[in-house]
Amino acid sequence: TLQAVTLSGTTGGVFSSTSGLALNTTTGAITPAASTPGVYTVTYTIAALSPCPGFTTTTPVTIYESPLINFPVPDQAVCSGTGATFTPVSSVANTIYSWAVSGTLPSNVTGTSNGNFTGNLSLLFTNKGTSDVIITVRVTPFNPQQTTCAGAVYDIHLTVHPEVPAPGVNDVSACMGGASITLQATALPGYTIHWYDAQQALLPAAPVITTADSIRLQYYANQRSSFGCEGPKASVIAIVHPTLKITGADFTNPAACGIPSGTIVLQTRDLNDQIVANVPVIVHYKKFNTALVATGFTDGDGKITLPLTAGSYTNFYAESTGGCTTAHLNDVFVLKDPDPPAKPVAGYNPPICSETPLTLTALSATSPQNGEIAYVWAGPAFGPYPDTVNNTVVTFPAASVADAGTYVVYATQHNCISAADSFIVIINRSPSKPVINTRTPLCVGDELYLSATSSISDNATLTYLWTGPGRGFPVNGTYAGIDKVALTDAGRYAVTVTANETGCAATTDTLIEIGNYPLIRFAIDTLMLPTGFKITLDPVLTNSTEPGILPMQSYTWTPADDLQCNDALCDKPVLTVKNDACYAVTATNKYGCSGSDTICVRAFCKDAQVFVPNAFTPDGLPENRILMVRASGIATVKSFRVFNRWARVMYERSNFAPNSSEFGWNGYINGKKADTGVYVYTVEVICENGTPYTLKGNVTLF
Repeated sequence: TLQAVTLSGTTGGVFSSTSGLALNTTTGAITPAASTPGVYTVTYTIAALSPCPGFTTTTPVTIYESPLINFPVPDQAVCSGTGATFTPVSSVANTIYSWAVSGTLPSNVTGTSNGNFTGNLSLLFTNKGTSDVIITVRVTPFNPQQTTCAGAVYDIHLTVHPEVPAPGVNDVSACMGGASITLQATALPGYTIHWYDAQQALLPAAPVITTADSIRLQYYANQRSSFGCEGPKASVIAIVHPTLKITGADFTNPAACGIPSGTIVLQTRDLNDQIVANVPVIVHYKKFNTALVATGFTDGDGKITLPLTAGSYTNFYAESTGGCTTAHLNDVFVLKDPDPPAKPVAGYNPPICSETPLTLTALSATSPQNGEIAYVWAGPAFGPYPDTVNNTVVTFPAASVADAGTYVVYATQHNCISAADSFIVIINRSPSKPVINTRTPLCVGDELYLSATSSISDNATLTYLWTGPGRGFPVNGTYAGIDKVALTDAGRYAVTVTANETGCAATTDTLIEIGNYPLIRFAIDTLMLPTGFKITLDPVLTNSTEPGILPMQSYTWTPADDLQCNDALCDKPVLTVKNDACYAVTATNKYGCSGSDTICVRAFCKDAQVFVPNAFTPDGLPENRILMVRASGIATVKSFRVFNRWARVMYERSNFAPNSSEFGWNGYINGKKADTGVYVYTVEVICENGTPYTLKGNVTLF
């Protein structure tokens, strides 16, 4: 780019420079592309013109070189994940380079897309695709002394071969004594397989596994592309499982019947006569020609122990891991149970009626074995499943007719089963449990009435018998009773219903409670009390110590107006006197027996029930600041007036309730405190019983 001169001052001079700088002597413009890199002095000269002398000035100019680069090896190819190094050659020493991938990387390629470097350029990309990817990288050089001076861009190319996957491999297993196995790995088309040992040393060929000994080996395999790119190594496990042989066997008979308390012990070794300890095995055998399978382990001596019940066993062979099987052992082993207990002797408790206990018994002679004997029962009372008990006696508290039938019992000991004993249980039908109809509790003198109903499905004749503590009992029949009961007639009464045909009976009882009448009295019949007076009404239970009186259940007051109960029983309510009234109380005990009495109250009203203070002051204590009417038993204050000594009304209120400061005089007239002195007041009231009267008096304001 042409560089114009910047000039201040007189124009018309001539520009000059040292050699190598492309300078326009007239304009002073510099052409960098035509100049040689270096440092120059530019001189500007104005010639002398009379009467003015000439003038000369200078300035330095530096021309920097833009680097010119090339790459001796501009194109390379690498495997995915392998670095490539490019070495540039530049016309400028210590050139600085900037690089960037041309365009965008494909989605299956990862790596850094741009950067800066000096010296060599290192590139590393991963190609997870299935074909080669050519990446163009643009390199721009810069002068290290003047980094704005960039050289021409240079393109290099890197071919990244695709990532090589691991080959397809499978672990292999073989049985000791079997055919040798050559390990296999599956390569992609055009790829070759390479094998490595457990230390990952390269092997000349695929490993061959021999089966002379049981062993576990590990190998690795990978594949290479035609470009020499290698994939990851895949592990291959090769196992030669031991093949067992049964070298002997012995057995023990069961210690208990029906459970695997006997054993057959198989003695095994491998084909090299070595003990194979603590390996899992599957044992196949037959019991009475039925094929069975058991799983387990060899012990430290290579033995296999099978817990078994009694029976005939043969055709044994064992299968170890990998499906390696032994030869069959066809010896026959007969395991026998110990002796069972003797046949029990069993029976029940006849005759039996329904709804009565059914007791079953079973006894067994002493067994030749040691240990507890249990009994297994089957029969209608046990339901659809047998029941096992350790007791010799089994009782059903209330047998039903459906429990009749055949019962079978046998004894067991250590799962050994005796011969069975059986018997037939006969159960006669009882009447249904009678239902009693009566009334309780009763009071002395009430009538006791008892009736009962029962039934039986076969319409047999039923008889009824009543028993109890009352007079005239026992009684035959469906009905029984006492005209006028006494306290001694209280107690439990039972009825027994008997079916004459079966002789079976059913009984029900009921408790009859009998109480006496409480006697309740007030100490005085009539009270004279002022209105507003509060008094506790306290009637006395005069016969509380007699039987059949307590406990009390309730006290009922009529009327209930102006009464406040003391508790839920309400035996001592508080009366607030308002008017003449009579109050009746009825006391009832838990038997429903009651007694009553009445008390009357005569209410009166007097001036002592009204109080007005004789002095007050607006400036005093709060309770003395207001002149107000206080009263008890007063329904209404008809009027309240305060006069001065010249009979002028200072304060007046009408028709209000007493005991309220809202209707009292605060000692002020028209917002000003009244004069100190004596004032006269009048109060007209109506008592709660309706009686009117008037009260007058003096009060001092100070």
